[in-house]
Amino acid sequence: MDQAGSLSDDTRNGFRALFERAAIGILVINDKGAIRFFNGYAEKVFGYTAGELIGQPVDVLLPADRMSEHAAHRERYFADPRSRAMGIGMELKGRKKNGQIFPVEISLGYYDWNGERLAMAVVIDISSWKKVQAEMFASRQKLDEESDALKELNDANNRLWRIENLNEGLAEVLRSSL
Repeated sequence: MDQAGSLSDDTRNGFRALFERAAIGILVINDKGAIRFFNGYAEKVFGYTAGELIGQPVDVLLPADRMSEHAAHRERYFADPRSRAMGIGMELKGRKKNGQIFPVEISLGYYDWNGERLAMAVVIDISSWKKVQAEMFASRQKLDEESDALKELNDANNRLWRIENLNEGLAEVLRSSL
């Protein structure tokens, strides 16, 4: 920083490069919900260009059924901003430009810039993770079903073994009584 407290051009360019080239979606909104910044990875995740979204309400990135409640959440966040994960215990969803709804994880942070309080959201598309989780759950269910079937077979085998032993015992008693 120079004497006036502003960042040098090199520092500013370095931060811009970090923002643009981050391998994670980052967007910045103001307290009214207008998108101020939108990085390249977020463009990939949501399918919009930054030019299409700068100045637009962040709600365009939400499923329709979440838009009305989001304004109240945003107001509460700006009233008491702090860095935190968003929606703990909730299934968060995003909406792509093509209308596709997909699962996301979001972390929030805030900062003041040019006299304006801004919120920064780090957005991760967890579609792949959810798919793997569903596959693991299905595999676990199949394994449980197969385990139950094996237990039933084992129980049936034990019953047959007891019947066979009983038959052998009865045969021996019958042979000795003749």
